[in-house]
Amino acid sequence: MRAAINLRNANLMVADGHGESMRSLTRALVDTADARRLDLLMDAPCRFSGFEGPTATTRVLHPFKLGNRLLTRTLGGDPWYRARVPLARAWRAADVYLQSAHEPPPFVSGPPHVAMVHDVAFMRPGAGAFYEAPTRSYLDQWTASSIHRADRLLAVSDWVRDEVVRIYGYPAERVDVAPHGVDGDRFKADADPHSVTDTLNRLCIQAPYVLFLGTLQPRKNVGALARAYAKARRRGLAHTLVLAGAPGWRYSDVAADLDGISGEGIRLTGAVDPDDLPSLLAGASAFVSVAIDEGFGMPILEAMASGVPVVAASQGGLADAAGDAGISVDPHDPDAIADALLQVTGDESLRDDLRTRGLARAAEFTWSRTAQCVWQSLEQACASS
Repeated sequence: MRAAINLRNANLMVADGHGESMRSLTRALVDTADARRLDLLMDAPCRFSGFEGPTATTRVLHPFKLGNRLLTRTLGGDPWYRARVPLARAWRAADVYLQSAHEPPPFVSGPPHVAMVHDVAFMRPGAGAFYEAPTRSYLDQWTASSIHRADRLLAVSDWVRDEVVRIYGYPAERVDVAPHGVDGDRFKADADPHSVTDTLNRLCIQAPYVLFLGTLQPRKNVGALARAYAKARRRGLAHTLVLAGAPGWRYSDVAADLDGISGEGIRLTGAVDPDDLPSLLAGASAFVSVAIDEGFGMPILEAMASGVPVVAASQGGLADAAGDAGISVDPHDPDAIADALLQVTGDESLRDDLRTRGLARAAEFTWSRTAQCVWQSLEQACASS
C-alpha cells in the first residue's frame, strides 16, 4: 500500500496541539511502515526531523506563484489543498490519501480519502463565545466538506467520534478512533532534578506550583480556572498557578477575564520552548485543565507520564484522555475546581494514588499504537473502495 499524507500544516513553525500530534503520528507511521510506502506532502522543505526512513519520501509541492487570489475566489479554501495536491504525481499514484479533516479537500476525486478529525468544538453549543463567526464558518465549511468527501474517518477520541456522527450524520461504522499517544522518552517520572531547577529558574517560576499548559484562548476556560484558584488560595492554597502557553485567538477576552486576578499568585509564562516542557511538567505539584469541548488532551497524558497528578474537565476529550486516573471536575463550577486543587495539593495519599494510576494510564497511549490504528483505517479504506 502506498499512502500520501498531507502535512502542510504540520510543517508550519507553530507550536500547537494539531501540528504536534500530526508530526508525532507521522514519525510513528514512518517507524511502523514495514512494506508500506509513504509520500509526505508539504509546501516547503521539511522543517522537522524524524520523517526520514527507507519507506518515506518527502514531496515538496510548491504553491502557485500566480493566480492564488483568483483560484481562492473560484475554488474557495486554499488553492494549495484544493488544486495543487491533485496535480502531484505522488497523489495520483497513492492507494490512499490522509489529511486533517479541518483543511480543504482536493477539488477532484482521487485515491480513497481518509480524514482525521481532531476537534468539533466549533460546532458545539455555545461555540459562538469561543470563536469569531468567520473562523467558525470556515472551520465548519471545510470540516464538513472533508468529512463528506472521506471514505473513512479517524477521530482522536470516543467523544469526537460520537459528536461527528451526531453533528454531521456520518455513518458510525466508518469512523475509527485513533487516540493520540505520549512520548515516553521525553515525558517520564524520573526527570533530572537539575534540569527541572534550571528550567524553573529560567522561566522565573517558584515551586510549589500547579500547571496549566495550552494556547491561551477562551475555550481553554482559564478564567474559570483562575477564579477557582483564587477561591482555593483564600482557603489556604500556597501554590502558584502557572499558565503556560502562547496567546491564541481572542486572547483579549482571556486577558479581560484574568484582569484583577493575575496578581494573586498567578504566573503567565507566554510560549514555552518545547525543550523545556518535560522539566516544566515534571516540576509541577499537579496539572490542571478545565477546557471546554477539547478534542483530546495530550498535555494530560504527558503530565501522567511525568508522574504528575491530574485534574481534568469531566467532559469532552479531556475526560476520554484522563479516564479514571485523574480528578474529574465540572469545568463550569469554580467551587468544584477549587476543591480539587486543594485535594490534589494537600492529600499525599491521594497524590500517590493518582501518580500510580496516571503512570499506568499514560503507558496505554503510545504513538506506535496510534499508528497501527491509522494503518488499519487506511487499509480498510483501500479494501472498501
